[in-house]
Amino acid sequence: MHPGIWTGVAIHVDGIGGADTNAGLGSADGDFSAAKKTIHAAFTAGNATGAPYRVFVKPGQFSNSAFTSSGAVEPNQ
Repeated sequence: MHPGIWTGVAIHVDGIGGADTNAGLGSADGDFSAAKKTIHAAFTAGNATGAPYRVFVKPGQFSNSAFTSSGAVEPNQ
């Protein structure tokens, strides 16, 4: 186990109640009150930090477009 993967900011994703304009940051792990809507937006926000980050995804169904930008652009990390 690599301890670095458990460090860094936590970005939250809620496919129903989230919005990609939200910061994705909660006051604690598991706080989805300001969640992103798509997994792609969470990866994009995390990659922009240039530091380790974690993504918490609220259970639910996600369409293919939730993983890419407009179904075409994939995160590079």
